[in-house]
Amino acid sequence: AMQVPPLGTPEAQTLPPALAPAPPYAAQQQVAPPQQTTMTAPNQWQQPAAAPQAAQQEWQMAEQRPLSQFIGVPSGLIETIYFKSGSANLDNRDREKIRAAAAKYNQRGRGIIRVLGHASSRTQNMPEVQQMMTNWRISQKRAAAVADELIRAGVAPDSIVVEAVSDSEPIYVESLPAGEAGNRRAEIYLE
Repeated sequence: AMQVPPLGTPEAQTLPPALAPAPPYAAQQQVAPPQQTTMTAPNQWQQPAAAPQAAQQEWQMAEQRPLSQFIGVPSGLIETIYFKSGSANLDNRDREKIRAAAAKYNQRGRGIIRVLGHASSRTQNMPEVQQMMTNWRISQKRAAAVADELIRAGVAPDSIVVEAVSDSEPIYVESLPAGEAGNRRAEIYLE
């Protein structure tokens, strides 16, 4: 548990690095962190001469972190298989990826391998309920196709959990076809 310093102390005037706000987008420029003003005694303010070396390094590292760290890519995700519109068919490249995921699981020797099927939200002109059922079915078929291939690759069936979430968990905006394609997927997690 993190200890919170008492109000009015110098330690309470600055946020720890883990709680500090993310640096603004700097358009690929190196930006020095702003110097903080700290209170050293009641009603006396002092500007530090320069930001400490460690703070500068931490700031630069934050600018280089992948965006996925900020948008919450689920932990345990080891592979994503993408599908064509309306399809749950696997090609040879998909099978290779699934075999590699099975090998990672088998090296571990325990736990659960979860397969989560997804769909894009667009379907042909159809009523909303029919669209929901169609997307759920295709997401279930995608997850099942990946699970079947995991079993062929040596993963015990009772170690696999299959879930379908339809189009409820998109990771791409679907205003363009590329967004739709990115949402037609099955994800493999090690838990």
